[in-house]
Amino acid sequence: MRLFTKKKLISGTAFAIVLFLGILAFFLVSINNVSEDIDSNELITLRRTIDKAIVNCYAIEGAYPENLEYIEENYGVVIDRDKFRVIYEVLGPNVLPNVIVEPVNKSGEVER
Repeated sequence: MRLFTKKKLISGTAFAIVLFLGILAFFLVSINNVSEDIDSNELITLRRTIDKAIVNCYAIEGAYPENLEYIEENYGVVIDRDKFRVIYEVLGPNVLPNVIVEPVNKSGEVER
C-alpha cells in the first residue's frame, strides 16, 4: 500500500525543451547587447581617431586640414562609410573644425 503518490508536474522531455529555449533566448539577447556595444565603441573610436589626426595635422603643418579626404590620405584614418557618416565643417583657417560622426543603418539612413 502506498501512502504517498508521486505527481509529475512536467515530464523530463518538456523540462529539457523549456530549459533549452530559455538558454537560447538568453544567448540571443546577450549577443544583441554585445553587438550594440561594439557599434557604440566603433563610433567613439572613429571620432577620437579623427580628432587626433586633426590635432596632429595642426601640430605638424601649422594649419588644420581643409577637408576629411586630406586626413584620410595623409594621416591613415579609415572611415567605414557603410556604417558611419562624418560631417566635417571648417570654421576658419586656425579654428578647430567641427566633426560630427553619425551611425548609418543598413538602408543608408542616419540613425537618431
